[in-house]
Amino acid sequence: DSAAIRYKAAMPVVSFHQGPLDISIGYTRYTLAGSTQSSVYVGAVLTNEVPVTVSRLHALAVPLCLAVDFTKAEGVGPERDNFNIASLGIGTGLRYRYLGDGVEGTARLLGVVHYSFEGLSTGSGSSVGLFGDVTLILRSIHIGEGLALGYRVRYQQWSMNDARFDYRAMHHGPYLGILF
Repeated sequence: DSAAIRYKAAMPVVSFHQGPLDISIGYTRYTLAGSTQSSVYVGAVLTNEVPVTVSRLHALAVPLCLAVDFTKAEGVGPERDNFNIASLGIGTGLRYRYLGDGVEGTARLLGVVHYSFEGLSTGSGSSVGLFGDVTLILRSIHIGEGLALGYRVRYQQWSMNDARFDYRAMHHGPYLGILF
């Protein structure tokens, strides 16, 4: 379909993570059918964990989460063809944590089911998401209270009433953070 929105572009993302809350905002520009378009992503995930096993060095937990996001991607046709979808969902997953001397490592995978709705219309539908991340926190590095290094993956697929908006998105990449 000539109205389909397809692109591969780096999207810089700024994130804030504090306790159970993770907020992310991303923006990119891309070329589609010879014209420059833009895409915006805003999302938040709130988690509460149920411990499964806990020891001094290791912990395994089941996170329960509430996730909200908004994704907009411009197409080359009329504005009504832009992907402009917000989603609200719940999910669960698994999180492993290792705590050593000056080092903390975590791996988390969440599956989320969303109710999704069009931003400028009455259309609705659903989406499923799979969010994963691996983080290494180095408290022994004396920049702020330490450094966080990691890699995140976010896959989301929408199934809307209007099939024009049945899209999927894959965001992934490394990150570097400063603890404060």
